[in-house]
Amino acid sequence: MESPAGNIAVMNVIFQKGLVIIMSQKQFEQEKMYQTSMHIFRSMLTTGIITEADYKEAERIMQEKYNPTVGALFSDLALT
Repeated sequence: MESPAGNIAVMNVIFQKGLVIIMSQKQFEQEKMYQTSMHIFRSMLTTGIITEADYKEAERIMQEKYNPTVGALFSDLALT
């Protein structure tokens, strides 16, 4: 039996409402860190620890730091 031709490297795949994104392990780790950070900042915003302006600044900094693939598509900055 022949092996199929092509790349057999393990890749992370993210499914989001019909959207499929294949990314490297590094991209996946960056995405996780971005999403985790933004979850914490959203919690801080909701509880009044930070202001909306603080949240938007944190989001901008996290996007620069982690360069998220998926997170940038759904960020609050993309909506403004």
